Amino acid sequence: MSRPIVEDFRGTAIDICSLRRAGFLNGRRCILDAGLKWPELKTIIVEPGCITILWRGSDRPQYLPISYSRCFENGTRPWLVCPNCEKRYARLFCAFAGYFCRRCCDLIYACQSISTNRRKKDRLELIYRRLGYYQSPNVIKRPKRMRQYTFRKLRRYAQRIADKLADRPRRTNRRSAYTTVRLPEWPVPR
Repeated sequence: MSRPIVEDFRGTAIDICSLRRAGFLNGRRCILDAGLKWPELKTIIVEPGCITILWRGSDRPQYLPISYSRCFENGTRPWLVCPNCEKRYARLFCAFAGYFCRRCCDLIYACQSISTNRRKKDRLELIYRRLGYYQSPNVIKRPKRMRQYTFRKLRRYAQRIADKLADRPRRTNRRSAYTTVRLPEWPVPR
């Protein structure tokens, strides 16, 4: 079974930066109605040093301490402290029976569940699409309005990725022989 990904929990996460931008960390006590974004919560009470979360159907609130760090030029930056590992994070995710950091919830990002070869192939496809390879699959010509330097840089980068993919053969299934990645033909410079 694959591990849960951050993108699935992003809608119910508490982000300290968005609370600060909305003006809830201005030194006064603010009471937020959970509403549609957090259906399992009753209310969120934001105070200068702590966020109190009241859950529906539960008498026990969850306290999320707020820590501040000094910025380079006068000012401070708020952080949420994970109640489990007690480290500072900008965002806490709702999992299990409360809000915890990504590591305590054992969440991964979607790109971490993709293999290295798959990421290389996706990157190669993206470059090919940008270079117009799928419009004329035999030869890649410089797209209109693309600078020659950019075209050459992307072409070299795509060639490097394709070479890496071609050097490492992959098996299609147990019985078949190794297969290699088919490379496009580059236009011959004049």
